[in-house]
Amino acid sequence: MALVLDRRSAMQGRPATHVLLCGVPEYSLTQASKRIRGSELAPLAPDPLARNTVETLARWVTEHRDDLAAPVSTCRLLSGSPASTATLVEFLRAAAEWRDDACTHSEGVALLYIAGRCVRPTESDLAILLADFGDDVGGLLYKSVSLRSLMDGMAPSPWNPEVPRTQLFFADLVGPMYESVSDGSGLLSSSWPTPAFDRPTGIAEDDRSATFFRAVTPSRSEPADGPASILGTTLIECLEGAASESAGAEGWAVTSRSLASHLPEIFRQRNRELGSSSRLTLEGLTAAGRSVVAKGMTPRRVKYVLGVHSGDGPQQLVVKDGSLATVLETTIPAHVNSVAVDLFPGLYLMEVREEGQPIQNFLAEVGGLGMIAEH
Repeated sequence: MALVLDRRSAMQGRPATHVLLCGVPEYSLTQASKRIRGSELAPLAPDPLARNTVETLARWVTEHRDDLAAPVSTCRLLSGSPASTATLVEFLRAAAEWRDDACTHSEGVALLYIAGRCVRPTESDLAILLADFGDDVGGLLYKSVSLRSLMDGMAPSPWNPEVPRTQLFFADLVGPMYESVSDGSGLLSSSWPTPAFDRPTGIAEDDRSATFFRAVTPSRSEPADGPASILGTTLIECLEGAASESAGAEGWAVTSRSLASHLPEIFRQRNRELGSSSRLTLEGLTAAGRSVVAKGMTPRRVKYVLGVHSGDGPQQLVVKDGSLATVLETTIPAHVNSVAVDLFPGLYLMEVREEGQPIQNFLAEVGGLGMIAEH
């Protein structure tokens, strides 16, 4: 494991973001088909985009360490390089250290991103295959980790009261693999993935704002040597402002709620552009007031085209945000049918005035795709 960013001393006692990035580009079961208890498993092709994605995210996190709502304190990276191979033991160690660091302040943020291949041992869980999967040690799925256990193990409990209440999980997966041997009597159904954490007991109230974004595709449509997958690219775009919402006098913020709203929309757009069959699902818990993830960066503005019918004289357009603070005033020339303005994504009150008197007002939602939105 590589600890690519460590500011624990400087951030001690303060809310901070703790990041764990894991990409699994290669597997032990790659050289030849393997027979285990009478079932034949095909070799697993390398997935270099898993490595590229988490390394791109690591660079982004390092460069933007002070741009998140809770500045980044630690960033751990497992990417398949000799110093950071995502074997079972290395992943479990990195996950345990990540959770220990994150659980020092309940107002911090825990972010986990894992990319690689998966199988479906049960209807309710996916098993993420780690680098030493297929090395003949232990049961078949011993060298995999339960996706469900990652979220369950981060629940608040009496013995872990300071677990961060804002949590983001991203699973960027190819699969499920070996579906032909995963029916009720098949090989995968007789083996269990390793839990990353034990599920806490004695949970009085699960008051987290925890969201799990899970993208699963039968095969990658992105270039294998590209900088990041569709999900990785979309996440960065969202944190840089495409998923922002108005925060009143404080400007803008990316929250768990705005991510859940905008990220799937942008993901679907990227999917269509690449002809990908990747499917994104969301699950999670929402607790009000503890969901701000990013703020303070300059988000990308969106061009909004407003249809108007100006007469012989000019009109004025006044744009107000959710707190009714004026964010833009501009003149609409005479004899035009539309006017374009650049705004951050969010919900706005548009007011058209003539000679100082309002003649039209309406709510407008400016989208987060970086595309022209027409009214």
